[in-house]
Amino acid sequence: MKRSGIKVAVFPMGSIIRFRKDGIKRSFGRLEYYNLIWALARNPSISEIWLLQVSDWEQLTDDEKIDFDPRKVIRNIYAEFKVDKPNSKKQESYADLWNKISHLKQPDFAIVFSTQGLTRISIPNIIPKVKNPEEKAKCLEMTIRYCSSQMYYLNNSEIPYFLVVNDGRFLYTNTHTKYLDMFNLPKEIMGFYKNDDYILHHYDKMPDDGGKMTTDVVKLSYSKMIWLNNISEKIIDPANIEKTEKFSIVAMQAAYGKDKHDPRYSILKEWFLDVDGNEDVSIYGKWGESYVKDYQHFKGLKPHTEIDEIFKKTRYTLLIPTEPLWVTTKICEMLKLGVVPFLHPSYDEKNLSFGEDSFFRVKNPEDLKKKISFLEKNPDKRIKLIQKAQEKYMEGVTNGTCVVDAINPYLQRANIDVELQHGFSDELIRKRKVKKLF
Repeated sequence: MKRSGIKVAVFPMGSIIRFRKDGIKRSFGRLEYYNLIWALARNPSISEIWLLQVSDWEQLTDDEKIDFDPRKVIRNIYAEFKVDKPNSKKQESYADLWNKISHLKQPDFAIVFSTQGLTRISIPNIIPKVKNPEEKAKCLEMTIRYCSSQMYYLNNSEIPYFLVVNDGRFLYTNTHTKYLDMFNLPKEIMGFYKNDDYILHHYDKMPDDGGKMTTDVVKLSYSKMIWLNNISEKIIDPANIEKTEKFSIVAMQAAYGKDKHDPRYSILKEWFLDVDGNEDVSIYGKWGESYVKDYQHFKGLKPHTEIDEIFKKTRYTLLIPTEPLWVTTKICEMLKLGVVPFLHPSYDEKNLSFGEDSFFRVKNPEDLKKKISFLEKNPDKRIKLIQKAQEKYMEGVTNGTCVVDAINPYLQRANIDVELQHGFSDELIRKRKVKKLF
């Protein structure tokens, strides 16, 4: 079993990696791979982290690189090997990444993030069109730029990897999806809910080499990798901050176009908007005028930094599902900020986060009202409730060591003979450049 000198590749499929914090938006998912790389860079088991995606790493100053990667384990493959970047005018350049590094000993495994740029077809001009098989399918520009090289690398290197899917909208459905040019399948999907029989539709090899359409089952499991947004961030002790706001919710409009029924809006009306005594409930998120015109509860869309400041002062929230089976990072975000995160009955129906009998689960609006009333009369119990939940669920989140417990079970199930060790090291190995005075 290999427990040191471990090499890992980390990259998103369909998006660049940003290391400048001012260019990262939590809602776009970019903070997740930033935080994972930050945590792995401090794990003593890791000797190299390969960046196999376009990034702004070379734009950082030497001091910024030292602060992010003190042990000097990050290897920026694109800059090191001057990898050519494909676009619609030079589509065949997608092969350059693999061609430049195929002679190297590849990493032990890879962690790959799904983004909006990972589509049914990632590599241009190799998959036959459905209606006209004599012609080959094209790709979106974003996919060509930030996904084609990575898919070609996965297919040719045959590296064992795990696909992180923290947003269900990146998959076709909750039961199956189509990645037609994905010949090297993930060992497992690290996801936001549980499905042991998730189906991938794909070609088994290049169609021009006789490849045929096939289906394979891949295990999709709930993973605490969805908590990556909160790594390295401070956990708020509710005993040390004045919570002046009673109830706040983050909820975005879910229905657009011809779809007039918005399930989130229906929940908000049933639980708050049309219920007397809920005038102090604030709802943050983007909603159309037709939804908000009759209610003062809606406060509009706010930057995540402002939302954090609001919830630091908030005592309670209700987590409303995007889909009934999904578990989102909101649980971790609320616990981090010292907020009591009540779960709507259709949120996390498989009890992957909190147990079935958890105090945080509420059956109906009356049950929610009853529990809040109890905690309002006993603020010390509210504080202890959150402190215990923070201790149980947030262990290792601040320093990033939680990724060890998140990754190791997957390595074991996939029979990959490496194991990350618990530990945290920011020993300064990178040398700061000192300017000569004379």
